Amino acid sequence: MRLFIPFLQRLLHAFPIEIPYLSLILGSAFIYFVSTAMSQHLNDQDYEALAFLSHTAVKLVILSLWLKEMIELFSIWQRLIEP
Repeated sequence: MRLFIPFLQRLLHAFPIEIPYLSLILGSAFIYFVSTAMSQHLNDQDYEALAFLSHTAVKLVILSLWLKEMIELFSIWQRLIEP
């Protein structure tokens, strides 16, 4: 795990051009990966309800990370739909 976070930082700086949502994509993928691993571990230890609850909470956290971009997308859609 200690090697993965510096890998993400190096990956962010590896691209010569600016990719708009790269940090959000990598951060979301990392958080989801850790959540899936923890949820699987809790399932293996017979804590299914806690595993489901924690995984759902992480999904909500990821959704909140993307909330600003989603609001911007919905406003663009609204401008396209309304004449």
